[in-house]
Amino acid sequence: KTRAMSEYLLAKSDLRTIPSIYVTNPHYKSAAKMHLFRKADIEDLAGRVHESKGLERKAKRDLMDARQAKRRATISKREEEVESREEELEEALADLGLIRPDSRLCDDFVEGKIKKTAGEVAAICAKEYYLNEYC
Repeated sequence: KTRAMSEYLLAKSDLRTIPSIYVTNPHYKSAAKMHLFRKADIEDLAGRVHESKGLERKAKRDLMDARQAKRRATISKREEEVESREEELEEALADLGLIRPDSRLCDDFVEGKIKKTAGEVAAICAKEYYLNEYC
């Protein structure tokens, strides 16, 4: 039993599924009986166990690959959204004769942190510009 487990990388629970016999230990009469299996049964069991584990590993690998692909798609989609909001804001500011200021308001809009339209953000920037320049 011990040799089958170590050489074929099987668990005790795996070995319970195949036929076996118990015999007296020829080396130590007072020791526990030896649990013996047919070598062909052990090899067949090892093939089935390791094949299924290989499939499990492949399934896990496929799942991880799918998660990474989804994560990359999410990041790509977010980058596209940021770029789109940035272009939209620059157009709205240009319509008012402004260039994009390095303001927290503009950054928050581009990053999607505030729920305002590009026009609303541009109007606020225009007011801030007027107050800074003329007041």
